[in-house]
Amino acid sequence: MAVGLCIAIVAFLVVLALVVGFWSSISNWLSSGVIAFWPPLSSWLSSNATALVGVAAIATASAAVIGTVGLVFAAVGAFGVRKQILLQRKIAYEQSARECLWRFTDQWRGDLAKKGSDGESPHTRAMTVLTSVSWKQDVGVPGLIGASNVDVIDVLNFFDGIAYMRRRQDMDQELAWNAFYSIAVEFYEMSADFRDAYRRGTISRRQKPIDKPPITSDMTIWEDLDWWAADLAECEARKQIESTARRASGS
Repeated sequence: MAVGLCIAIVAFLVVLALVVGFWSSISNWLSSGVIAFWPPLSSWLSSNATALVGVAAIATASAAVIGTVGLVFAAVGAFGVRKQILLQRKIAYEQSARECLWRFTDQWRGDLAKKGSDGESPHTRAMTVLTSVSWKQDVGVPGLIGASNVDVIDVLNFFDGIAYMRRRQDMDQELAWNAFYSIAVEFYEMSADFRDAYRRGTISRRQKPIDKPPITSDMTIWEDLDWWAADLAECEARKQIESTARRASGS
């Protein structure tokens, strides 16, 4: 857009300079007496000087109009190009968001929700650990109240990966909400105590071997998941309002 506008301005200035410069040269040439050898022509030009000045003014005005029209066309063209670029970006973003969602959906179905040889999925085992609070146990190390669990960690890391992409705007809010709202929010709420203990270092971050205190506190762990939980709650609240409004209007 900026390039087209600059070209139009330069073209306008060149045309204007040529026209003004041309008539200025004519005036200087006449006043120098070069054509004095032909008195009739000199007399005619002198008697029609006002008309010639008017013609020069018209030419200058015409050049200005042409330049202005050029600027208008350049602006319209630049607007059209910008609109096309924005449209292409929107299409690319929507396609990327869908592909991102499909990747996480495939991972969920293939790794975390798929039943293993024991008849349970990692997600099911993780929910059992959180429900029974079996991660809180005597690990034989003073200062620690329990140990981590690989299934719980895997599910938390999975949701944190979605949260990271969502926070970067690489995934659409409604797509993420539609695909994962129920299971993500339930697991997030169920794992609150586990996440807090893990972050503060009051449980071993490994199941085996058990970590030795002190374990450094790190509150940035699953930070994106905290953000996404709020984002999901916002989307859910909006959807509930929209649903209530539709029912009230009978649509």
